[in-house]
Amino acid sequence: MLKPIIISLILLVAGCAPAVEHTKDDVEARREGQKEAVNPTSTGVLPTDTLERHALATFDTNGPYAWYQPACIQVNAQTRAILFFDPHGDGAHPLRLYRHLADEFGMVLMGSNESENGMSMEQILPHVREMLLAAEKAGIRKEQVTFCGFSGGAKVALYTANSIPGITKVIYCGASLNIPLRSDLALLGFAGRLDMNYTDMVQFEWYLQSQPQEHYLVEWEGDHRFPDAEVFRDGFRFATAKPLNLAGKEITIPPNEVREEQQKKQYLYNALLQEDLGWWQQTVQKMKASPTPMDQRLLGFISLACYSLGNRAAQQRNTALLEKIIPVYRAVDLESEGPGELVAKLEGLKM
Repeated sequence: MLKPIIISLILLVAGCAPAVEHTKDDVEARREGQKEAVNPTSTGVLPTDTLERHALATFDTNGPYAWYQPACIQVNAQTRAILFFDPHGDGAHPLRLYRHLADEFGMVLMGSNESENGMSMEQILPHVREMLLAAEKAGIRKEQVTFCGFSGGAKVALYTANSIPGITKVIYCGASLNIPLRSDLALLGFAGRLDMNYTDMVQFEWYLQSQPQEHYLVEWEGDHRFPDAEVFRDGFRFATAKPLNLAGKEITIPPNEVREEQQKKQYLYNALLQEDLGWWQQTVQKMKASPTPMDQRLLGFISLACYSLGNRAAQQRNTALLEKIIPVYRAVDLESEGPGELVAKLEGLKM
């Protein structure tokens, strides 16, 4: 059986015994004294207060996941867990963000290092089932697991939870997915007011008002990222069936502004194919000088559109479109690594 690799962390604990930073030698020594294996693919005891990178025994070793179990809990049939999906396949990232909340609420956290943007849902589903199997072997029932994802990971969380009977709670952050959903699936969304997908999520929430699902949407003062830990406290309340604190977190944008922003997105997307660089430089300069949340969200949308169109052009070997997109991408998002990645692809196509 493959041994977990310990990721060193200084753990902040709220509501549990003080955490200890374990070295690899500390954990190895403790394992020697255990009668059972510590990998959750067995029924053994897991080392606590550590963030670990596990390789699934029945899955390829390139498909690991991160696991965090607070020192204050012993896993049993009532233990709840949140399974996270990060768009870049960094399963440890949300666990680091929310580990002190896991301590406070007495929950296990898992994060997929296999699921990432660019994979099909059919590729991801077997990995998710394996993670659930590992959790069940550790003593966590599937019905006690809440799925959660950010951006592309939010789409994965919604799709896979909808596809796996027994999963009844999903938290989606920074993106939504317009598919028919099971009526027994309860949903909680987190939409940042500066997130480029904010209006998409608002429209999704309004759509859910005509559906049978239990559903909530938290609006918060953030952009396109996992919610801040204090904001995400409602996620843990949702996962543990505690009342949510939604006062002051309601949708603030009126329907007419949502329609206006969605129309502007379509206009700007078409402009990427039609307008020259001079037009874009003037447009971006005005938007960057604007204090309105809508313009800040639209800048994020243009950046994402450049990334998507540019990569599609590279796949199609369309060097002319790449040469048109890259300067616009630089104008809107100079600090991003995206333009440089497209330049490298363009140079590769010209070789």
